[in-house]
Amino acid sequence: MIGIEGDIGLGGHLGVTIKQLEEKIRQFETNQESIIEERTKEMERDLLREFQEREQTYHDEQLLSTRRLAEAEHRVAQLTSDLELSQSELFEVKAKYEENTHARSDELDMVLEDLERANHFDLHLTAI
Repeated sequence: MIGIEGDIGLGGHLGVTIKQLEEKIRQFETNQESIIEERTKEMERDLLREFQEREQTYHDEQLLSTRRLAEAEHRVAQLTSDLELSQSELFEVKAKYEENTHARSDELDMVLEDLERANHFDLHLTAI
């Protein structure tokens, strides 16, 4: 009987030990769940912060690109205006040049005709 009581006593001790181990397992699982939850929240905060930084960078780059595009469009408009003005001035200068050239050519033709008449008249007077 002593052996049986000893076995019962030992069985009771094993039951307590198993209950203690089960409680430690539950505590460990709860602790692990807390650690996982904390790390998950930390990763979410890091990802959110990184997303916000990237979003801000994207927004800044978009504003910069928009500003540069507006500046380029303004510059193109200015250059187009300058080109049109230069072409207009060039056509005016060309027209004046052609007009002066034509006028000088006409004047030269008249002088040559006068000279030819004078030479012809002089030849006629010399012949008399």
